[in-house]
Amino acid sequence: MQMPRALHVTVRRSGGGTETNVAKLVAAVPEFSWLALEDHLGSQLDMGRSGALIRALRAHDEPVVFCYGVTSHLFCQWAFERRRALVGNIRCETDFVGVKGVWKRLFGWRFRPWLSNSRKALLGARGAVIYNGIAEPGVEEPLFPSLARPTFGILASGHPKKGHRFAIELWRQLGKPGAMVFGGNLGAELQRDAEREGVLCPGHVDAGRFLRSIDLLLVPSTAEGLPTVILEAAARGVPSLATPVGGIPELIRHGENGYMMERTGWLEFLRATSAEDWRKVGERARAEVLKRYSLERMIRRFRAAAWLAARGKEISS
Repeated sequence: MQMPRALHVTVRRSGGGTETNVAKLVAAVPEFSWLALEDHLGSQLDMGRSGALIRALRAHDEPVVFCYGVTSHLFCQWAFERRRALVGNIRCETDFVGVKGVWKRLFGWRFRPWLSNSRKALLGARGAVIYNGIAEPGVEEPLFPSLARPTFGILASGHPKKGHRFAIELWRQLGKPGAMVFGGNLGAELQRDAEREGVLCPGHVDAGRFLRSIDLLLVPSTAEGLPTVILEAAARGVPSLATPVGGIPELIRHGENGYMMERTGWLEFLRATSAEDWRKVGERARAEVLKRYSLERMIRRFRAAAWLAARGKEISS
């Protein structure tokens, strides 16, 4: 049966795990196409630019639209009303991060039924979850082959929710053992403060080579979706120490394929464990990630989701 065409709508064209995986999907499935809001809006959300975006969306005639994030949903609802099958991937932990407590729950409840124009399950909410796919890495030379051990790393933008400043203070309290490396665009102020503390800040880096250089990936985020970097690290035998936010509890079983705990426990944990402990957990993480989170599995499930959505069927795990 013919594969239906589908449009993937993201906010940005590049920069995170979502965009990386959409790029993989579009490259692998001829029936998939991609539209990024920033291509039409830039950094200004005004009515003139919004109108141009709506016209750009309506120029697409794919019967199925995958929306990533609240902003994408809002514009797709505006553009398509009920004329397309919209499939969402809202995670309230991320998208409603500025709303706390009961208001956060009510806000999420208010949006969930409205963001989809049918009874299809929202990917990442109450229905099927299609996890990001990871290709088995090839041979990669470490970006920093001679750093002091243990080497801690963060591979993320400098957004405050990513927890770089917490990591700097944590490293200071540990006595600054080994090395600390921050990969990615940090912003001038954070980079200056980090380098003052002895943190290595190489800027934009190849993710694989960066991850080959560290012993433990730190993900001290206060809000997340489902960080692809945790899967990328695991594929290279590097475990993550992460906070239990967003989709992270779906990826990590503490002590088995990584480490997950509130920030308050990190100092004690790091004082009680060693790089050898982390290496053993990293080996188990690698064996699991290449089986459960393969790129082929992700592509296969997105194709199935598009087929179901086009026919008005429920999407289920």
